[in-house]
Amino acid sequence: MLHPKSAIERLILPRSRGGRGVMNLQWLHDKQVSNIKKYFNKKKSISKMHQVIVEADRGLTTTRLREQEQETEEKCKKEEYNRNLLKQWKRKTLHGRYPAELEQEGVDKKASVMWLTDGHMTQKRKDSW
Repeated sequence: MLHPKSAIERLILPRSRGGRGVMNLQWLHDKQVSNIKKYFNKKKSISKMHQVIVEADRGLTTTRLREQEQETEEKCKKEEYNRNLLKQWKRKTLHGRYPAELEQEGVDKKASVMWLTDGHMTQKRKDSW
């Protein structure tokens, strides 16, 4: 469980950016919808069945096959999505201190988040001494 006012953005961000690295189900859903939409729009010129399905879908499914693909593709750009999450996290008064401190001059970001990516929390690393 998380505190109701905790930084949810931190859960979804990758560990290399200081986050927890949990998969974002909303992003995965949007990506899958975009892939299905691309598939149907590609096949509608070849297959009569796909063409009929695209024409019949008038907001009846979550894919919304008649709408333009560009809207869904913009949502699915993972790097852009992560940048927006990081901005939201930095705007938080209390929880935004951590990502803001990582951006400070003189802070080795890679070394600061190494424990998140490598998991060496109990052993002393020989190369760090």
